[in-house]
Amino acid sequence: MMTGLDRTDRRIVETLARDARLPMGELAARVGVSRRHCRVRLRALESRGVIRGYHLQLEEKALGPHVDAFVRIGLPLNESGARHTLEAVLMDLPEVLEAHLVTGETDYLARVRADKVEALTQLITERLAKLCPNTQLRTSLVVRTLKRP
Repeated sequence: MMTGLDRTDRRIVETLARDARLPMGELAARVGVSRRHCRVRLRALESRGVIRGYHLQLEEKALGPHVDAFVRIGLPLNESGARHTLEAVLMDLPEVLEAHLVTGETDYLARVRADKVEALTQLITERLAKLCPNTQLRTSLVVRTLKRP
């Protein structure tokens, strides 16, 4: 639910969520406001951080051979230093596409991508597993993606 947004802001956000490449005139027409008013509203949404960016969605086959995986990472209890280190590494590694602090059996969930299984293995065993003693890692390879945002 989007709070703090009026009806016009909501319509702009919802319209762009379906097609972020709409020209300003088309966006304004779909929202029902003038181009100028739409541009002002859009810039305000961006400056407030409601709209944080526009993203490219690629056809997976165009990327060439690659392997995606989900890595569940469990850290030992009372290892706050390890948490900070892990979070910094997850933010820094280009292979990490997403990283989440989660509840449940593990502490973190990361979606990673490598060009081949050997590179994925090295990422897990050389970079992630050595961050903290007793780190638990569980990896699931993505066989097929059914739906992506």
